[in-house]
Amino acid sequence: MNTKQFSVTSFQFSVIFSVLLLITAICRLPTIAHAQQSIGFSIYPPVLETVIKPGKTITQVFTIQNLSESDKIVTARVIPFVPEDEHGSPLLKPNFQPSWLSYFSLANSVITLGQPFNFSAGKTDQLILSISIPANAKEADYYATLILSTNTEPLESVSGVTNSAVNTTIGANLLLTVNTKANPPTLVRIKDFTIIPEDILYRYGEVYFADNLSPIRFRAVAENAGRFLTKIGGLVRVSKNNQAVSLQSLVPANLLAGSAREIEASPSGTITFTPHLTDFGSHKVELDTRADNSSSHSELTLVLLPIKVSLGSLLGLMLLITILKITSHTKPGA
Repeated sequence: MNTKQFSVTSFQFSVIFSVLLLITAICRLPTIAHAQQSIGFSIYPPVLETVIKPGKTITQVFTIQNLSESDKIVTARVIPFVPEDEHGSPLLKPNFQPSWLSYFSLANSVITLGQPFNFSAGKTDQLILSISIPANAKEADYYATLILSTNTEPLESVSGVTNSAVNTTIGANLLLTVNTKANPPTLVRIKDFTIIPEDILYRYGEVYFADNLSPIRFRAVAENAGRFLTKIGGLVRVSKNNQAVSLQSLVPANLLAGSAREIEASPSGTITFTPHLTDFGSHKVELDTRADNSSSHSELTLVLLPIKVSLGSLLGLMLLITILKITSHTKPGA
């Protein structure tokens, strides 16, 4: 009787504990939703990529929305940026004031760059960005971000302002190429193409030794040695005896002038080759990248060894021998 009572009590406790966890999770949901709404603004499109000839003017309409539940005093600015790392992240330069910032202006009747305006709660509006290129403008790339911020003071005069503080606001990146050609010349190189060290057994030059039952991840970095933005794509091919055993497409990505960027694969993001049990011996791994008018190629040798299979077979054999020895020494009828 006591054992039965204890069993029921434990079950009831488990049910109550699970219900409390569920109620706690549900009670936290409104807080999470409110945090998402408090982000403040949205802007679309998030990126403008364009090639414009000297002496020409273009306009781009950005749709903005106040997602918060209160009115905001907002300032729109165009801030230059430079590539920050090999992941395509921009580093804003609010204190950098190049002369080409004068190329940008807003064609709105009541909104001006650098001047605060009232943005009502839940309201949707448009920013009409005008880009006017002088006839004598230098043929080059110009990178900036159209920023919406509740900070109404000039960024240079705000005490302790940092790039991270600016990045907390919403923005759309402006990738502007000034050139007389629709597809300016580009020069893309493969800066690095290796296997992640944790996934190999040994490396000798460009020859990598790995187990044939473990996934193998690659790191690839492309470099734009030219003066103009380009978009890269490509393919990673693993072959044995000229027969492809794996093909993986690369995710198209913008490669800014004078920058390097780590290449990602589709759909996982990481370039990965998962060998099969029958995949062993020497394999060629080729990386090919393609841009509008440039391409590059790199390759390495991967030698797959059945290490885990051999160790498993050896352990199995040792176990079998041990069992046979024990059986042979066991007397009949013991």
